[in-house]
Amino acid sequence: MNPRLSREGLNQLYGNLYKTVYYDDKRRHKEFQYQDYFKKLKHLKKDGPGKLLDFGCNTGVFLKIAQDNCWDVMGIELSYQASQIAKKRLGNDRIITGAIDELKNLDIQFDIISFLNVLEHLPDPNLYIKIASRKLSPGGLLFIVVPNYDSIRRILIGENWSLILLEHINYFTRDSVAYLASNNGLILKQGGPIDYEIFNRGFFEKIKKMFRKNEGSSYSFSYGRDALIKLAFLALITDFAGLAINRGDFIYYVMAKKSL
Repeated sequence: MNPRLSREGLNQLYGNLYKTVYYDDKRRHKEFQYQDYFKKLKHLKKDGPGKLLDFGCNTGVFLKIAQDNCWDVMGIELSYQASQIAKKRLGNDRIITGAIDELKNLDIQFDIISFLNVLEHLPDPNLYIKIASRKLSPGGLLFIVVPNYDSIRRILIGENWSLILLEHINYFTRDSVAYLASNNGLILKQGGPIDYEIFNRGFFEKIKKMFRKNEGSSYSFSYGRDALIKLAFLALITDFAGLAINRGDFIYYVMAKKSL
């Protein structure tokens, strides 16, 4: 059975998610993450501000940071709810509600295109990278942040890894990202760990699952409590270790289009 969702299924899933937990506005730590992403981009693109497209731009927090630093920004967002917030933040002409067709139809070239925690949600990442590469200016950069299947936490925790979620249909290794780059005429320039929120939604979903598994048992509470303590301790240890050896839960990569 193919678990991947149709476009209609993705619309329904993300519509529900954005009504609950996925709004960047309600997750203060996201702004700090986006600031970190932008610092990496500024370091890489030393010739000054240019045109930036963020695909899957959510409510536009990252784009707002770039805009405040004189970048000419545009975003594409599948979720209607999130895109409306982004439009209020950046202007109606800066945000397009849609997905791959809207990306295909853009008659603009960009200096940077970003996919921030987006490719893991898409049915065919290679297709999106292929189309995005055509929208890059010569020498332009593709900046992605993805779940790292080589994460030390994933290896140690297994099925209780907090990033094993319904909406995550792809996971990535350096080899798979290198393939995406070479298959689309891009040069993989660099990558590195991302300091990501440890106690995220997935972490607490795993804890709730453990409670439900033992519901009705006299040991249910103590089992869940002990599991929470063990997982929290393991999460902290593996977070430090993962960042130190480039094996964290999330990792960023930069791909470059060849200059003329």
